[in-house]
Amino acid sequence: MKKLLFILVVVMLTGYSAVFAQNDDDSALDFPILEEGVVITDEFGDGVFARLYAFSGTEGDLVSVGMAPTQTSEVDPYLVLLGQDGQVYMTNDDAEAGSPRALIDSFELPETGTYLVLATAWDTRLDQSAAEESDRDLDYVIGIEGNNVPANAPITISRGELEIGMSGALELTGDAPIFYVMFPGEEGNVVTISAQSEDVDTLLYLFDEEGNRVAVNDDRQSGNLASAIEDFELPEDGNYLVFVMAFNFYEAYQDDIVDTGRVNFAVQ
Repeated sequence: MKKLLFILVVVMLTGYSAVFAQNDDDSALDFPILEEGVVITDEFGDGVFARLYAFSGTEGDLVSVGMAPTQTSEVDPYLVLLGQDGQVYMTNDDAEAGSPRALIDSFELPETGTYLVLATAWDTRLDQSAAEESDRDLDYVIGIEGNNVPANAPITISRGELEIGMSGALELTGDAPIFYVMFPGEEGNVVTISAQSEDVDTLLYLFDEEGNRVAVNDDRQSGNLASAIEDFELPEDGNYLVFVMAFNFYEAYQDDIVDTGRVNFAVQ
């Protein structure tokens, strides 16, 4: 499976300063890259029930991304197309009524640059506890058509960077309803990641540097709409990427649907 390193273009979060990450191993992510006509076979399980892929495209490209279960799989595919600055462009659960496939069909790219694809299942968007307790076959295939990779255009995403023990405030907007935050960690570090807001019913995803979602939380506890991934032991050394967003982020491409506003965020 071909992979490329990400360059992280860092922005500032209120409450602390950040420096611009350079193109080196210490500031890189290593997500699998979707390439025209190449079908990737993958699977969910072992605590991973969502995964990020990336691709480059050119403004005006009509791009289709498809995800389907393998012959014996019980996965119900769900796809979300994301922008490099936290945009949510399109989602799909069923390509057509009764179909086991998810398909983002002929989406016109609004700009030249990097795009992310979140591949998951309908029942693991907000919580994966039920999936963790099952032993279902969750193999799938995923592929892309229609993207023209621009010359000399590195894979990049732009968002905040911090270290364990830091906190700050960020803003979720209609144009960028997901805030990407990266932090470095070491195997065995125990972290609590929290997002609290008076405006937003928050949701947190935590990915390792290869794009595997290793933790998710919607509500910290019953009746508390703040989200927190509590006392999570990092499984390996590397960079970790957090998605800070509203619980209904996948509806953000529809006008005035998703919550927006200020979020207090911390990695402790």
